[in-house]
Amino acid sequence: MKLLFASDSFKGSLSSRRCGELLRRAAYDTLGQGDYEILPVADGGEGSLLALSEALDGEIRYADVHDPLGRSLRAPYFLSSDRKAFLEMAEVSGLTLLKEEERDPLETSTFGFGELIRDALNKGAKEIYLAIGGSATNDGGIGALRALGWRFLSNGKELEGKGKDLKKITRIDKHNADSRIADTRFVVLCDVNNPLTGPNGATYVYGPQKGAGEVKKEKLEQGMCHYRELLIEDTKQDPNEIPGAGAAGGIGAAFALYLHAEMTSGCEAILNILDFDRKLEGVDYLVTGEGKVDEQTANGKLISVIAEHCQKAEVPCAVLCGQIAGGEEALKEKGVILLRQTKPADMETKEAMEKADSLYQAAAKELMREIREDLLLKK
Repeated sequence: MKLLFASDSFKGSLSSRRCGELLRRAAYDTLGQGDYEILPVADGGEGSLLALSEALDGEIRYADVHDPLGRSLRAPYFLSSDRKAFLEMAEVSGLTLLKEEERDPLETSTFGFGELIRDALNKGAKEIYLAIGGSATNDGGIGALRALGWRFLSNGKELEGKGKDLKKITRIDKHNADSRIADTRFVVLCDVNNPLTGPNGATYVYGPQKGAGEVKKEKLEQGMCHYRELLIEDTKQDPNEIPGAGAAGGIGAAFALYLHAEMTSGCEAILNILDFDRKLEGVDYLVTGEGKVDEQTANGKLISVIAEHCQKAEVPCAVLCGQIAGGEEALKEKGVILLRQTKPADMETKEAMEKADSLYQAAAKELMREIREDLLLKK
């Protein structure tokens, strides 16, 4: 019997690897000897670096860069042995790096994220995956591009690459852009489709959470509209026609137009990096899961994407999650055969998280019994 365990982490309690270990132990105890493989997975957000470092041949690297306000920072990224790099914007230009009173998208920059990209290029990366969630910036990506050799000029004077600089740009100079970019594949992990400007654009939708009140929003939007016109003039493309151009304060536009990056969902990108479809070959049952299943889970969240891949490969899929709060029928339509939770109905979530290990182990054993019965029925 061949089982594949590919669970996302349970945020705040169990890592992806630990879920796999508990599932494998339950399989041995319940089903006996078999081929039980653990594949740590993630959705491109929190925990992705750890999952990739455990699942692939490679290592976490560190680079000395700058945070959104220009302070020194040592940031991690993952580099595989076959030269694929995975970078998280939140680790270097993220909102969580700033105190509440420091949040000001007029003053923040993505320069440090560009530095991290440059370090990955220096280490020989040939494919670079850019997870751009959780940013503290609204600079249209000019900070990151500046770190990669672009110059944004205001009447001949180079700008720093902050949000407030967008409206000052008079010329974009790309003559010194890093030449290695042309030979590198860039993939942006983006799960939103916002345009660069307008009521659904970068500034109005995401600016407030980054510290932009009404006055600052208007200044930023004026700058972004000016920047959009410059991009159209320079690239002959309208960023508002690129889905996701407004993601992460407009860095989606910069990467799509100047790095020629592909825009894709984080879940699909991670599964592609992990060669997930090949790992499904010959599998009798797959078990996945995450902390909570709800009505939104089937809308592109990791376990629903995994279920779709299983359905296509005709591999039965089971889900073991911490808590079920709706969405069961939608997941069944995606191909989920068994859906179970670890939290007892009468237990508070806080207590369940504290007892996550033992609760998961007990639920995993019960799930293995159900998998055994299901496989016997199909024989």
